[in-house]
Amino acid sequence: SNSRITSVENGKVYFRYKDRKRLVSKTMQLNTMEFIRRFMLHILPHNFYKIRYYGILSSANSKTKKEQIVALMETCVPIPEYEGLSAIEVYSLLTGKDVSHCPKCKKGRILCRALPKPET
Repeated sequence: SNSRITSVENGKVYFRYKDRKRLVSKTMQLNTMEFIRRFMLHILPHNFYKIRYYGILSSANSKTKKEQIVALMETCVPIPEYEGLSAIEVYSLLTGKDVSHCPKCKKGRILCRALPKPET
């Protein structure tokens, strides 16, 4: 939450966080670009939803569903027509959409790359 940001000065962001091992509040300092990079990791893409509190991922089911999850994972059989394909290729086959095309103009191509880690 924004209330945890204590100050922004000289290209540095200072914010509070909870040290879960010692159960105390601490202050961390990051350069602005690293803070923004970490902050952006928490923003979900359009139409994505957090599901950590529902289904097999909920803390109430973590112990009771573990055996069932393991059993289901062991019975997973790869679908031969998708074997060896990248996630983008499988998505294109399933939906008929080419994710490499720009969603706005439908002509330009999008190239996904990882953001470089900032120098420390």
